Amino acid sequence: SNFGFVSLVRSTWPALVALTLIAILQNSDVIMVKRAADETLAGAYAADAVAAKVIVWIAIGLGFYVVPEAARRGAGPDSRRLLRRAITLIALLGIAMVAVYFVAGKQVLELAFGPEYGIESAALPLLGLAMVMLAITYLACQYFLAIRRFWFLTILAVAVAVQLVLVQSVAESPYDTAVAMLAIQSAVAVAMVLASGAVTNRGG
Repeated sequence: SNFGFVSLVRSTWPALVALTLIAILQNSDVIMVKRAADETLAGAYAADAVAAKVIVWIAIGLGFYVVPEAARRGAGPDSRRLLRRAITLIALLGIAMVAVYFVAGKQVLELAFGPEYGIESAALPLLGLAMVMLAITYLACQYFLAIRRFWFLTILAVAVAVQLVLVQSVAESPYDTAVAMLAIQSAVAVAMVLASGAVTNRGG
């Protein structure tokens, strides 16, 4: 029994580490804002975060297709084209989501959560863009796991460390937190996509 557990951990540790780091990138800002900002602002930011993460949930669903297909195709042009198509789909859906938030973010928040939750609607489009970037990072993460290339964990670990420090320094302001999240998530997504080769000539 113990041997089976150890064997399971050995075979799944990259996924466990990767998904833990992704979870920290996705959720640590809400925790830090809750600690630093007043209750009303923290609640409004939490509502922003829930609305922004719609695109991440879509990416998680898309990952159920990307992982087995990339594993079947192996590391090469075919799997990179698969990743590129998945990223393109998420980007298009994300643009549509963020456009809605730019135009009617306050109304969306008030309709979904109540009138008191629209006070930080200016942060919603920025946080939405940040979550689009995180969704792209998630898909690249799943691609790397599928083709059994694990050095990308270094990128995620560095990103987590930077995010924890940077967001902590601005957590009293939901808007500034959203700006920080957008900067961090954009940098991570670019690094992950470039590392995968999905936007280079190697992508086929």
